Amino acid sequence: MRYLAGPYPGLLGGTEETTSGRMRLRPLAARLGVPVLVINDSPIKQFAENRHAVGQSVLESYLRITNRMTNGRQVAVFGYGACGKGVAANFRNACASVAVVEIDPVTRLEASLDGFAVPGREEALRTADVVITVTGAEAVITGEDLGLLKDGAVLLNAGHFPREIAVDELASAPAVVQRHEAADGIETFRLDDGRSFHLLTRGHMANLAGPRPLGNSIESMDLGFALQARCLEAVAAGSLGGGHAVVPVPKFIDELVATSFLDLCGRSGTTASAGMAPGSTAPGSTAPGARGQRPARRRRGRPTGPVDSRTTRALGSTTLRGTRPVRMYVPSRAAASVPSRVANRFTVLRAGAVSSE
Repeated sequence: MRYLAGPYPGLLGGTEETTSGRMRLRPLAARLGVPVLVINDSPIKQFAENRHAVGQSVLESYLRITNRMTNGRQVAVFGYGACGKGVAANFRNACASVAVVEIDPVTRLEASLDGFAVPGREEALRTADVVITVTGAEAVITGEDLGLLKDGAVLLNAGHFPREIAVDELASAPAVVQRHEAADGIETFRLDDGRSFHLLTRGHMANLAGPRPLGNSIESMDLGFALQARCLEAVAAGSLGGGHAVVPVPKFIDELVATSFLDLCGRSGTTASAGMAPGSTAPGSTAPGARGQRPARRRRGRPTGPVDSRTTRALGSTTLRGTRPVRMYVPSRAAASVPSRVANRFTVLRAGAVSSE
């Protein structure tokens, strides 16, 4: 690191976003002399970006680049960290049959209990239609694996390094007799026994390379940048305490970012639960285990709890005992046309996005 060779005057600290960056910083922690907050260690980064966003974007990239269905495909996911979990879950949700290859026995057990097949490495490669590497390690798939690959298999990398699939070794293997660009982002390798396999985006991260790469969702990136900004704010304010180390994001920053995001989306729930003690129920609701009890009533005998099936008969001017007349709501023509207007607006936005490429 250049900073260790020549420290910057007045540097108070910094942040690091990625898993690979953290791996490089850990051995240098005692030499840094300033706090470096690792965004990747935040639970928000782990589940929002690594699991959900990476999983979604890798699936989207596979569909966009190959134009192939996932239904019924045998997919082997190498690695079951946060990113691997997201990739495996999204391909399973897309009706693929997903197997997880993981060297750590505890993580392999977790994948098994999550409902994934956990075959050995060779078995997974022999049966996979799609092979995805998400390990952060090098040379996960090498030239020695050519004999195991299924004819027509698709290889793609979703890990941080472009060396998880040893592309140069695959290309120089004696069994490879032909190599050509089959389509934008797809390279086909033909073997001497007649089999072939397809490599996406030359082994680079499939969701960040290839035709029209989109990367992770905007919302997940917003969360990551919010963590970065709040952590830098804490560094500048000197609110992290003394010492120097590679440290995780403080919990109060995680909570602040989470609350802000939920408030922005209108899903914080703080309004509904304001003033309520933990474990209490909202006014008019039935406490857990209180089935069969009468719903709480307001003054003048009007029920506040959910009305039973008799309500379905209370259309027009029919009156239930103890309630006001119930009348059917018929949306106006303007209200009924809202979905079509929204759909038209979405179509215009999509057309604008395509035309602006």
